Amino acid sequence: MPRALKYLAAFIVMPLLAQKPSTDTPTLKTAARLVLVDVVVTDHNGKVVHGLKATDFRLTEDNAPQVPRNFEEHVAGSSDQVARIQMPPGMFTNFTTTPPDNVTNILLIDRLNTDQIDQVHLHRQLVTFLKGATNGTRIGIFVLGSQLSMLQGPITDLTKLRAVMQSARTRETILKPDQLHDSFADQMENMGASPAVVASLRQFEAQTNANQLDLRVKLTLAAMNQLGRYLSGLPGRKNLVWLSGSFPLNVFPSSIQLPDNPFVTMANYESELRKTTSLLAQAQVAVYPVGAAGLRVSPVFEAENNKSYANRLHSSQPSRAAIDNSDFQATIVAENDTMNQMAESTGGRAFHDTNGLAEAVASALTDGADYYTLTYTPTNTKTDGGYRKIKLQLANSAYTLRYRRGYFASSTNVAAQTSAAMLGATSLGAPEPTEIFLKSAVFPASAGNPEEAEAAPHNLLAANVAGPFQRYTIDTIVNPTDLAFEHGDDDNVRASFDVAVLVYSAEGVLMNHLINQLHASATQQELQKDMQQGIQFHEEISVPAKGDYFLRIVVHDVATDKMGAIEVPIDSVRTLTPLHAAEK
Repeated sequence: MPRALKYLAAFIVMPLLAQKPSTDTPTLKTAARLVLVDVVVTDHNGKVVHGLKATDFRLTEDNAPQVPRNFEEHVAGSSDQVARIQMPPGMFTNFTTTPPDNVTNILLIDRLNTDQIDQVHLHRQLVTFLKGATNGTRIGIFVLGSQLSMLQGPITDLTKLRAVMQSARTRETILKPDQLHDSFADQMENMGASPAVVASLRQFEAQTNANQLDLRVKLTLAAMNQLGRYLSGLPGRKNLVWLSGSFPLNVFPSSIQLPDNPFVTMANYESELRKTTSLLAQAQVAVYPVGAAGLRVSPVFEAENNKSYANRLHSSQPSRAAIDNSDFQATIVAENDTMNQMAESTGGRAFHDTNGLAEAVASALTDGADYYTLTYTPTNTKTDGGYRKIKLQLANSAYTLRYRRGYFASSTNVAAQTSAAMLGATSLGAPEPTEIFLKSAVFPASAGNPEEAEAAPHNLLAANVAGPFQRYTIDTIVNPTDLAFEHGDDDNVRASFDVAVLVYSAEGVLMNHLINQLHASATQQELQKDMQQGIQFHEEISVPAKGDYFLRIVVHDVATDKMGAIEVPIDSVRTLTPLHAAEK
C-alpha cells in the first residue's frame, strides 16, 4: 500500500470497519431476501399498546403465511444525537453514529407545493412546535424547493433546531396555478372573444398547468429518492413528516384499489415510483403527510380573489365560479385521498383539514416513537419485480395496526440509470447519501499550496473558468461491504463503481469536475484482505485560487445504484500540510 494510503487507513479504515460489522462474504449478493416490517399498535383511544409478543401477530405475504425470524419492541427514550465520527483535519466521512433503538424524525418543509402565505403560517407553527418539543427527540429539517436541501441533520439539540428554524426564510412558489386572478382566457372571454378562441386558450392553459404539475411531481420524486438514500445509513425507524400545501401525486403505490398493478394510473412515473418506493421501504421510512394549508376554503369565496366571475356569454355553459368551486372540491378529495394512501402504504398517519400544524407534528412524532419490528424470509423467493402485499393481524381486533403494506421483490442487480442517480448526490448542499460509507483525505497537493496556471489532468472546467488554480489530492477508501461483487467467468469477483469529484462556488455554480468509472477485480482471498484495508483510489482536482469553494465527492455502485457522498469546504483544508509531508 502507498505510504499516503497507509496514513489514511490508520485514521479511517479501522474505525469504519470496527463500527460497521461485516460477515465472511458480505459483498456477494447471494443471501436470501429478508423483509423488515415496523408496526405501530394503538388501542381504541389512540394509545400505544406495549408488551405484545411475536406469537400475537399473524403475518402473511400475498395471503401466504410467513414465519417471523426476529421480533423486537422499541420504546421511545432519550438518546444521543446522530453524530459524525470526530476526524483529524483534512479527513472527512459520511459515516454517522446513532443508537439503533431510537427513532429519527425528519421534518420536510415542502416549498415547491406550498403557497407563500401558507409557508408563513407553517414557519410560525414549526417554531411553536420546537418550543415545546420533548427533550431527547431526534429531529432533522429538510426543505424541498427546486431541489432538496438540508437545513439541519438529525440532532437532539433543541436550542440549535430552534435557531435553524428561526433563521429559515420562506420562498414564493412559481409552479402552482394562480387561482385568485383571471387567466388570459378569462380576460379574452370578458372582452367578447369568440368561443373558439377562448376554447383554444383554455386548452393551452390546461397544457401549461399539466406541464407544471409534471415538473412538480418529478422534483418531488427526486427529493424522496435523495431522502431514501440519505436515511438508509441510519439504523431504526424514520418518521418523515411531510408538510405540504398540496400533494400532486401519491408517490407510493396503492395495493388496495389496484392490486394487480398499483401504478397503472401513474404510467408516466412508474419506473421512478418503483425505485423511490423501494428506497424508502428499505430505509424504514414511515410517511406522515401534514396539510400545510390547514382548513381550506374554496378560492371562489376568498376575500383576496380578484376574478371577475362575469356571466358567461353562452348560458348553456356553467359559470366560472361553479367550475372553480367544483375543481377545488375535487382537488381536496383527491389530495386527502393521496395523503391517506401515503400514510397507510408506509405505516404512517395523515393529518389534513387542521390549522393546528404544531399539534399535528407533535402527534406524528409521538405516534411513531413506539413500535415493533418483525423480520421474515418470504416463502416466495422469486425476484421478478412484482408487488408483494403484506398483511399483519392481531387476535384483538380492537387494536389498530399501522405498517407498510407491501414491497417490490426486485433483484439487487438492476441496471443503473447513472445520470439520474448521480444528479441528486452531486448537488451542492444536498443530503449526503450513506448507502455507501466512504472516507476521504483532502489536502493541498504541494507544500505552501502554490497557484498554478493550468488545471490538473483530466479535470473538466466549466466554460469561462480560468486560472490561477490550487491543486488538491483526494485519497478515498470505500468500505467493500457496501459494494456488490459478482462472480466472473474465472474465479475472480468483480465490482464497478463511478467516482465523481465536483467543485462548486458558494453560490452553487459548478466550476470544475472529473468523473471516472473504476473496476475492482479480486480472488476470494484478495477480497478478504480488502475487507481490512478497504478499496482505495486517488484523484487530483483543481480549485480556483480566489474565492469560497466546496468539493463534492460521490461514489456510485453501478450494479446496485447505491450512493455515498461527502462535502468538503475548501477553506477547511486550504492551509493544511500536504498529506505526503504529514506522514513523514
